[in-house]
Amino acid sequence: MKEGDRFGMLTVLGEAGRDRFRHILWRCRCDCGIELLAPGSRLKIGDRKTCGRHRIRQPRRYYPEKQRQYYYDPVQHERHVARYTTNHAVKARTLVKRPCVQCGSPDSQAHHLDYSQPLKVQWLCVPCHNLEHPKRKALILALEKAVGKET
Repeated sequence: MKEGDRFGMLTVLGEAGRDRFRHILWRCRCDCGIELLAPGSRLKIGDRKTCGRHRIRQPRRYYPEKQRQYYYDPVQHERHVARYTTNHAVKARTLVKRPCVQCGSPDSQAHHLDYSQPLKVQWLCVPCHNLEHPKRKALILALEKAVGKET
């Protein structure tokens, strides 16, 4: 590594000594003008590319379609409201967390069978919860096929 090398938005200005683990520190300047010290190993593997203040300035633009879906899709909104209501009911102790109904594990999650009834949940552990969702998708597909055949 030498003076003038670029790593993301950082330009190496020169060596600045060693840290307490005896790693070489490099004095760098970010494109925004801030100077900082960075370990050479972090620069080389691409773990350090900026001064760290650029995330704050960036607008939320990464997943506009997902954000639109989350905020404006009525189904997603209903799911969000159900999860929010359930979480707050558990915290307020108006809804008591139970063991998994299938295996009895004490570490369980709330599974909504119907999002329009946010406090009516089935308590499932993570493995049982992961098995439950493919079953639900298969049931929905079967119902859609049955409705399609009737019409």
